[in-house]
Amino acid sequence: MEVSTSARYKKTAKGVYVPVGSINAVKDRQSLFSLAAKPTYWHLFLGPVTTYMLSVIGWIVLMIALGLLLGSWFVTLKDHDPARDFVAIKNVLLKQEMETLPLMTRPSEVVDTEPTKLAEYNVCESKLATLLSSNRILFQSGSVRLTDASITLVKNLSKVLNEHCPTINVLVNGYTDSTGDPNTNQLLSENRALVVARLLNQQGVGEGRITARGFGARDPVADNMTKHGRALNRRIEIILDYQK
Repeated sequence: MEVSTSARYKKTAKGVYVPVGSINAVKDRQSLFSLAAKPTYWHLFLGPVTTYMLSVIGWIVLMIALGLLLGSWFVTLKDHDPARDFVAIKNVLLKQEMETLPLMTRPSEVVDTEPTKLAEYNVCESKLATLLSSNRILFQSGSVRLTDASITLVKNLSKVLNEHCPTINVLVNGYTDSTGDPNTNQLLSENRALVVARLLNQQGVGEGRITARGFGARDPVADNMTKHGRALNRRIEIILDYQK
């Protein structure tokens, strides 16, 4: 009896007739096993490409992070102002220097000789003008420290205030020249006036009688364009506050 090989059977190389589907199934299984067992060209291509892509992504992330870092650095550099930093540091140093100086204290009871205020005012104004006509209250450069000669001068001024006008109030006004930062000049003038006021208080002038004020570079008495004029504008004024 002959076996049909047309549709459902096929003769193998060994002369055995087997269903066509079986041969295809075997070939399919062999193909799957061969893919699992051996790397194909696709696998050989995919590995380097994957590694390359990961490397590229890593470099992109690194460049983005570096760009953000440099951007923030440039923004900080743009906002940096050396002059402003110098002024801030100088103001801090002035504040620290002021903190080392003694504060004003309450005065002991002042003996009132009971002259009229106008008479007191006239006598004191004349004597203060005499003392200040040939002497000036000076500070160490850029500081709130009085020179030794100025300390002696302020002590002499306090004697006049205590002896000849104990009921007259006193204004201590500080001024600077126009060079430098206006805010620093304002602070420096205030602190210098306060230093003189504290020294007057230590010498017996009542705290309630003294008012210390700073005006910075305002109200110059000379030309700030010259060295001599700037020196005259850096000054402390002692003014009697006469009130009827």
